Amino acid sequence: MQKYLQFSYIFIYTLISIVLLSLYGCKDVKNASLNKDKPSKDYIYGEGSGVNFDLAKQYALQDLATNLQVSIRYSTQQNIAQHNNTLQTSGISNTLLESKIKDIPSVEVEKTTKKDNRVNVRVRVSKEVLEGSIRNRIIHAQNDLQTILQTCNQVSFSQYKKFKTKLSGLKEDIALYQALTKNMSYGNAMILDFQNMISTYPSYALHWELNGLYNYQNDIQAIITTELSKFIKINPQAKQTLYIKANNDNPLQFLLQFYDCKNNLENAIQINTHASKNDMLQGSKKSRLGAIIYKALNDMY
Repeated sequence: MQKYLQFSYIFIYTLISIVLLSLYGCKDVKNASLNKDKPSKDYIYGEGSGVNFDLAKQYALQDLATNLQVSIRYSTQQNIAQHNNTLQTSGISNTLLESKIKDIPSVEVEKTTKKDNRVNVRVRVSKEVLEGSIRNRIIHAQNDLQTILQTCNQVSFSQYKKFKTKLSGLKEDIALYQALTKNMSYGNAMILDFQNMISTYPSYALHWELNGLYNYQNDIQAIITTELSKFIKINPQAKQTLYIKANNDNPLQFLLQFYDCKNNLENAIQINTHASKNDMLQGSKKSRLGAIIYKALNDMY
């Protein structure tokens, strides 16, 4: 048994050695074919090897993203997040970097070689061009966010999700730009200003018109208010107003109209319960009304 185990260990170590040597050999082929010339410090590079050009280029782009990620890590740069009015950090993922690099048209294939039925590709992007492309995206996103705020200097219900998504992309680009330029304060104040705009849900004062539903008004208001609080902040002093109207009772229907600070109609939601008021507001069926209201709001959100 001891001889058998000894033989097994020898066999395993031999197999591992063969695999490592073969991998090392592939790496040497790649280095020998691509790294004869000295890379320029003005560029960021990536290398990839595959059975065809497209696959090799894909790996090269991944390598470029990895090299950029390493540069960012050693620049101590990380994504910006706002929490309790302070800046906190979270790492930039390699997948995010790869996707952002792919969006930049100036990534070029610098060199292609072929050896032993494998294609080797080296891609590069100018640091200056990369910085310029990221900066242009930042300016464009900043303008989009300011446009959303220009009417009332606050985010509306219908624009909240769009604003939040656009701000997330802006934070990613600013984090990347800071790393490239080593200017760690760039954009921080701007991000905090925008983040403060969505630190709470959009504020609305409620105006009820529940004509013909006198016996059910308290129940209806309680149910609708509960669902609304999942999407907006209810504030009687808010400059934006949400009108809630019951425009039919058989079937029970509601019209929700959102008005901005200048009394301009932003959007409206028509809700049809497909049931009479007596049916919808009896006992356990009240929870069904809440589910209908929530779905209508979430679909618009």
